[in-house]
Parts: sequence; structure tokens; C-alpha cells
Amino acid sequence: MQNALLVLGLIFPLLSWFTFIGGAIQHWRTGKSSSGIYIPFIGPVLIDIWIVAVDSPAWMLIVPWVLDIGTWAFLWVLPRSIASAWHTSRFTRTFLLVGSRGNQTVEISLHRGGRYVLKKQWQRPSNECGIVALGEPGTYEVKGETFILTSHLGWKRIMRKRNDEFFIRDTESEGDYLLDGWSLKQRNA
Repeated sequence: MQNALLVLGLIFPLLSWFTFIGGAIQHWRTGKSSSGIYIPFIGPVLIDIWIVAVDSPAWMLIVPWVLDIGTWAFLWVLPRSIASAWHTSRFTRTFLLVGSRGNQTVEISLHRGGRYVLKKQWQRPSNECGIVALGEPGTYEVKGETFILTSHLGWKRIMRKRNDEFFIRDTESEGDYLLDGWSLKQRNA
């Protein structure tokens, strides 16, 4: 049982290290990035259980944590992930725009700091295939009654307020992201 615990505990850090090294080689050879598989915590926890079970010195408990690149990768991205979640949370939302057309609904949530999140959903019958939802983060700036939205993909949308509605002019986005001609109304944030 103890050997199985060690082997199982080593799988996760080794997988993380193999994908880290493979990604580094790919980047060095082609200049392109690839996504690694980083699984934090599980390997070090299992190895620590094994260390306790075989009665090793207590200082050994820290070694799996120091050597696990999956845990280090998680700790590296954690602050940015928390900041990103905060910047587009309901606590920073200034207002919410909603609209629908046919079987599609759209929400654009505008946040302090000039960030927005677009969510588009399709209501499809259970036997119909197709996209059911998509999301798009980006930034925006306000010029009078006009909002200029720029997605992280670089697409621009112009929203103009007339009376109680926001009309969208959208010529750069493609396919399912296209919102040209949509009309959205403000809902309480």
C-alpha cells in the first residue's frame, strides 16, 4: 500500500514537469507557447502521507512541495486569477445591459476600471446541436453617450445610448460574436 501511495503521488508532479519541459522545448524550437498540464497539491499531499507512513524525518515533508512545479505554477497565476475575477465581479459592476433576439440573449456587464464582460446564450431544444453560450472579456471607454468596447481579441464595438436603449454597431467581430444592430436595455446591476 505504501509503495502504491508513493507511485500515485509521483504521477502528478512528474506529469507537471514533463509538460513544463515539453512546453519549454516547444517554445525554444518554434517560439510558440503551449498549455501545460499542472496539477497542484495532490502529488505533494500523497507523498507527504507516504513520508509519514514510512516514518521519515519531519523536514522531508517540505521537499515534495518545493519540487512540485504544478503547485508553483498554481501559486504563480493565483494572484492574477483573483485580480481578474475581482475586476469583473458583481461588486465592481457599474451597470448591466441585456437584450434578446430570437433564441439568443446577450448580457454586457460594464465594470469600474474600464472592463466589460459579454455573455451570449442560445436557448435550443434538447435535440438540437449547436453553440449554447460564449463569453468575451474586454475593455471599454466612454465618450459622452458613446461606449467603445474593445475585446481582448481586438474587435471593436460602438454602443450609442438613445433614450433608454443602447444600440450596437459591430463590424469587426465574426460569426457568433457578431452583435451588429442589437438593442440592449439597462437592468439594475
